[in-house]
Formats: sequence, structure tokens, C-alpha cells
Amino acid sequence: MTAALLWIVLAQDHLPEFREELVDDQLDDLWACTVADVNGDGKPDIVALNWGPAYVVWYENPTWKKHVLIKGEPGEMVSIAPVEIDGKTAFILGAGYKEPPDPRKGGGGIYLLKRPEDPTMPWTPVRLDESPTLHRVHPFGRQDLLCSSLHGVKGAELFVLKRPADPWKDRWTREPIAGDLHTIHNTWSGDFEGDGGEEVIAASAEGLTLFRRTAAGTWGRRTISRGAPGSSEVAVGRLPGGKRYIAAIEPHHGHEFAIYSGPDWKRQVLKVNKGGHTLATADLLKTGVDSLLVGFVGQYSNHPGGPVWHVYHPLDASGETWESVVLDDTKLPGEDGLFADLNGDGRPDVVIAGGRRVKIYWNEGPRR
Repeated sequence: MTAALLWIVLAQDHLPEFREELVDDQLDDLWACTVADVNGDGKPDIVALNWGPAYVVWYENPTWKKHVLIKGEPGEMVSIAPVEIDGKTAFILGAGYKEPPDPRKGGGGIYLLKRPEDPTMPWTPVRLDESPTLHRVHPFGRQDLLCSSLHGVKGAELFVLKRPADPWKDRWTREPIAGDLHTIHNTWSGDFEGDGGEEVIAASAEGLTLFRRTAAGTWGRRTISRGAPGSSEVAVGRLPGGKRYIAAIEPHHGHEFAIYSGPDWKRQVLKVNKGGHTLATADLLKTGVDSLLVGFVGQYSNHPGGPVWHVYHPLDASGETWESVVLDDTKLPGEDGLFADLNGDGRPDVVIAGGRRVKIYWNEGPRR
């Protein structure tokens, strides 16, 4: 047993049974997915984004009938997030992301997708802003967006895009967080300090950096870790006893899946594989403890391993002992995935997407 696997237990007693369902295997190059009630029937639908050729599709719950949300323009779609406007779902789209990314060539548009009367018809993009090499858009607070670019001439852009009174006609304004980090691949936001505020953790070439608003309204920062060096994905969860842990993929598109825990954020590597690209957390069995979804695409580095998805669960209050299960080893690239209760039974299910496929792993409750 390698050192990277030292603290992993394969008993799986604290993880649920999962039931696999294929939603679609006729896509092209999936880069992102999300879940939202697209048609307003009270059921969460699945949304998947394809980079090239550029399109977004959604699958209607519970039949998973496929509809095209937007296709072709704007091109090079890279990130999508649901927002609520006037009581209905709309979407923020990041597009114009070139490969390889070059901040000197512009691009990186942020768009608000306006729903038609019939949501199965094509939606209309409304351009809000531009950030060269824009890579991620996430909901932030109740109204706003957290946006980050991958690169920048002097540093990547990390900012809050603030919603105006009329999001369709008025100008969205920026609240800068940082402009001196490099290769920001993803971010996390939430009440990290437990004080009712909303903090941001950026995973970048500098590692894991925590940002929080000061009393003066500016953004202060502190470094949690320098990474391996550098970090690529970040997620936050709860350990037995209620303390936080931080999960990271390191370095950029890295081969190490690492956990940070304890008062000094001690680092331990739980898995080594090619191309880590997805992290998400959820309380799968309503125990107050968060499990982790981990996806590897199986490329980007010369380390061993192919596409695979795992679920991990912490077993102690220090975050040192974990159990795990292989969720999917069918060569589905670990591009993006999330937890969401799709059937209203109170248990978070798993949605994974990559390559040509979208799948559900239904949470069937405790193992028998």
C-alpha cells in the first residue's frame, strides 16, 4: 500500500448504495454540468455544456428528454450557472474560452441567457461583461456572481459581478477581489468562518487563498496552503464533530487529491491519478458529515491512472481516516459533477459529465 493510500479504508459502511443510470451518450466534448428547474415544474433538471462544438442542452426530469438551450453562438462555452430572475430560472454563461488560452487576445464573455416563453426553444444570450480567459462563473450570495479568469497579463481576474435593479437593461458592476493570482482554475464560496459572511477560496498557482470582506468593505486575504505547489480544484466539507476540511486537486490539473484538516491545515494525499478535475461535497446520509465526489479525466500529466470517479467519506474528527468507493470506472472523464436531490427523497444523488456522456448515480440510502 502506497503512502497516498495509507489513511483510506475500503469498508464503505458510511456510504450509500448507488444505482447507475445513463442519461445520454451522444454528446461531443462536455466541460460542465449543473442542475436547475428549467421548466418551472418544481423538479430539478440536468444541464450540460459542450465546449466544441458549442452548445448547452438540458434534460427534463424525470424522463430526461433532451432539449437544446443554446447552440453555436457565443462559441467556446466553458462555464454555466443557474440564477433566479423574476421567480424563474435563467443562466449565466461563460464563453469565448480559447485553447490554448491567451489573455492578450481578449474573448472571455459573460452572458445572461434569457428564457423564451417556451423553455424548450432556444434561449437568447445577453452580454454582460468580458474577462479574457474567463473560466468559471458561480452564484454568489442571493443575487450576484463570482467570476474568475484562468490567466491574465499581470494576473488572473477574480471579482464579484453585482446584479443591478434590472438585470436585463442595467449595467452589472464589478467588485474586484484580486488581480495578482495566476492560473485560477476554480473557486469555492460560503460561510467558511462561521460568522454569517461569505468567504471565497481560490485554487490557483499560488495554492489555496482565502478571501473575506473587511469592515472597510475591501477584501483581505490569507494563504491556507501553497499546494503541491499550486492548486486546481477546491471544496469544503464537514468532519465528524463538525469541524471543517478542505479538499484540493494539486497542482494545476493535478495528479494529487489532497485533504487539509486540523487547526494548522495539515495536508495529506489520499489519491494519485491523472488529471484531477472535479470536487464536490454533500451530506449523503443525513449524518452531519460531508462525503466527497472526486473526478479524474485521466490525462494532463504523466502520472499513472485513467478516467475514474470516487466517493470518499471521513471517519474521524481529525480528517485523517477515510473510506472510499469507486463510483464509475467506465472511462467517463471526470470533467464535472455535483450532488443534487433529483427525485425529492431527501437524499443527494450524483450527476457526472464528461466526454460524450451524462450519468446519474442514484443515492439508494444506507448499504444493506
